[in-house]
Amino acid sequence: MTTFERQQQREQIEHYNLLIKQIEDRIVLCRDRETMVKFFDGRTSLVARRDELLRLHGPLPTPPKPVTAESKPASLPKPQARPQDDTPAPRTPAKVFSFPKRVKVHSVIANAFAAPKYKRAPIGAAWYLLRAWDIENQNGRGKIARGRARDLLTGMGKWGHLSRRRLRQILRQGQGVTWDIDTDYIWLYAPWRVAKALDIGRLRSDPVWVNTSDLARGVKRARAQFYTAAFNATRDASPITRTSLQAITGVSPRTQQDYDKLTKTAVQRNIAVTPHKWSDDHARELLSWQRGKSLFCFIDWAGKHEKKGTKWLAYGLPNSYVSAFEHAPRGRQKKHNKRIDLVKRMEPGNDDSIVRIYHPSGKKAAKAFDRDSEHDHYWQGKRSNQPTAKNRARLTGVNVWHVLSLQGVNCA
Repeated sequence: MTTFERQQQREQIEHYNLLIKQIEDRIVLCRDRETMVKFFDGRTSLVARRDELLRLHGPLPTPPKPVTAESKPASLPKPQARPQDDTPAPRTPAKVFSFPKRVKVHSVIANAFAAPKYKRAPIGAAWYLLRAWDIENQNGRGKIARGRARDLLTGMGKWGHLSRRRLRQILRQGQGVTWDIDTDYIWLYAPWRVAKALDIGRLRSDPVWVNTSDLARGVKRARAQFYTAAFNATRDASPITRTSLQAITGVSPRTQQDYDKLTKTAVQRNIAVTPHKWSDDHARELLSWQRGKSLFCFIDWAGKHEKKGTKWLAYGLPNSYVSAFEHAPRGRQKKHNKRIDLVKRMEPGNDDSIVRIYHPSGKKAAKAFDRDSEHDHYWQGKRSNQPTAKNRARLTGVNVWHVLSLQGVNCA
């Protein structure tokens, strides 16, 4: 038998098998007895014809096995299997972005954002959040896609605290101040350019670290972070009144207390111990007229001035405020100041008309007193842990300041 005849026989037997399979499927679904009998008769005749072909020509030869990866020599590389049509192609895993926990904030820029008169706190919070994300995930490219910024500030993530409408308003208000916007990207300004746009002069003092989660929890909390970063976190622990703070920052005393509570700013009490004893009637009368109800009797139980139990004239000073913010490195602050093309403004502490009356040591207080004896000059001593006799818990843990005045010479 030729190869062509073998091929015809194989095709005919396969055709019989296909017909037999179709008839068996119909028999299963058939419910009419007469039709079922006809199907059985047809199946029987097809099976007889197939068996006759197999008897006359013998069984069909086994087709050759296809070449697979296992049948190839071990030296040949294993071919990659092609994916089926219904198998989706493998996808590249999406890039995972991280949310930085803190951002560096400069004091003068924070003061401009904290001022309630201009209502810039939402703009500052959005600028610092986008800048922190850009530095963390894009190595500080200075631009961020508008869709990405919308997902960060309006989504359900850690920083999603704005509606889309409010975000559009903030982007319009910050145009030309903290960023530039085109159809695709938000181009973030550098700190020196923001300082130049706000007309606030050079960047002074050390910046501080502010938690990004606090900037994304509403306008009040963001303004509290800016207020603390602008003043309490960057200055020394010198006494200052709430009224003076209001004149500098524009924040009312009641709001200052709320901000201190939100930022966990510690309020430290201060007292000044004079060189006059409580038995000095003239000095007590003069200080009573000057200090009013803040004058009281300080009993030196530790014997720091004279013998133990000596009574001194003392009076209360304004409180000092110590922030919990951590100071950040200055980094490129010097280069930022070189790029600020502004006339240098008068800075606190650099003007001769401003008199510094609180000093870190007695030596500096004495030098300042020689230059200007019209004011009382103070230097800080050790914190007092000794209570008074009348109220033993009143002066526990307060800051004790010593004073130089024209009324006498300090005996410390």
